Amino acid sequence: ISAFFVETTADGYTFDGVLPVMGHQGGDCGSMSFDNLRVPADRLIGVQDQGFQIAMLGISEGRISISANCIGMCGYALDRSLEYAQQRMSFGKPISEYQAIQFMLADMAIDIFTMKYMVLQTAALVETFPQTGRLPVKEISIAKAYAVEKTQECYDRAIQVHGGMGLTNEMPLNEGFRVARTLRIPDGTGEILSPTFAVLGASSSRRVATAMLTKRIIPCFDVADGRVVKGIRFLNLRDAGDPVELARAYNDEGADELVFLDIRASPERRDTAIDMVQRIANEVFIPFTVGGGIRSPEDVRQMLESGADKVAINTAAVENADLVREAAERFGSQCIVVAIDAKGSAAGGWQVHTYGGVGGGTPVEIDAVEWAGRCAEAGAGEILITCMDADGTQEGYDLELTRAVSEAVQVPVIASGGAGKPEHMYEAFVNGKADAALAASIFHFGTHRIRDVKEYLAERDIPVRL
Repeated sequence: ISAFFVETTADGYTFDGVLPVMGHQGGDCGSMSFDNLRVPADRLIGVQDQGFQIAMLGISEGRISISANCIGMCGYALDRSLEYAQQRMSFGKPISEYQAIQFMLADMAIDIFTMKYMVLQTAALVETFPQTGRLPVKEISIAKAYAVEKTQECYDRAIQVHGGMGLTNEMPLNEGFRVARTLRIPDGTGEILSPTFAVLGASSSRRVATAMLTKRIIPCFDVADGRVVKGIRFLNLRDAGDPVELARAYNDEGADELVFLDIRASPERRDTAIDMVQRIANEVFIPFTVGGGIRSPEDVRQMLESGADKVAINTAAVENADLVREAAERFGSQCIVVAIDAKGSAAGGWQVHTYGGVGGGTPVEIDAVEWAGRCAEAGAGEILITCMDADGTQEGYDLELTRAVSEAVQVPVIASGGAGKPEHMYEAFVNGKADAALAASIFHFGTHRIRDVKEYLAERDIPVRL
């Protein structure tokens, strides 16, 4: 994707008109048409193929601007509500003296304070962008989604404080309520932003921010020679079926996402099977991650264009220290997953292994937990942590490893390696603090169905999508 300036007088360009927006007169939304329009090379904005990043800069600016506007709108609503509550009499005293009114006013004030703190902190991170090269997209998204939701709640409370007067045109609170609703849409709706947040702050803050987000169940396809395979501790692979048929089945059963790993692409130093990726993408309507043989941002681009929603990087991230940052800057952190294969070390902790698709992998002198933190700081949107010692054993995830990684990073963590029954996934969420659980053997060989696992988790108060 590249960005260009377009001459409005150029042949093939047509401006179809302004699109009226609810709650506004005029506006900057409109419809344009392009018919066989040729753009001179000197009209390029920035660098070729970096248009998505430029667009995200504009969207991020819009999100933080909307967040700041929400603070001002809520301040106005609170001021008017306080003023009215002190003047309006009921049973001989101002309604501001009644506890029900005080609670609503207090909630408004708390929400305004929280919004202001979030926006100021985010703005401070934005100011460091020229030095760090990291645009805090996640933090901006969180601030925007929180601010617009709380603004609508704030105006709802303000109207309640005013009673019938709140609905009149004399008090423009009803207009503010409508505007607050429209602000949820531009630059990413709250409904879209909320599930894609990573997290903000330390682990304790992370748990608060993600407490109500649903936990994900993710079947994993280890593919070799065009077939899904599964082994034990990355060895003794056996056939588990056709990847396209399994993808279709898991999509219908209610899987939250799918992960496709071409396990021999990196060891054999070849590209991921694009044709298979395209075929699977045509069969599923849930997020789909592809990995194996990803060595450059160009490989990431090919996978995304082939239908993948996210791309997993493993060995190449270890060998090229800049790859994660470059991919995240070019395509956005939301589609970059760093997969880490780890084994317990005799010296304590867990050691990163590369080329894990065959032969048990190659050990690297890098601590897995430390590596996860570095990848998250570089821009990874998720960490997929696999315990090679537990992989395929169906004896349970390495909860200590999963928990250590979850507490070390500020992005969602996917637990992998060892799932044998629903209890293991419950333990991964509760004790391992994982955001998602990846499994292969228990689904591929019919030991458990996805629906059964989700019902088991829901009965134990784990939020899942049923």
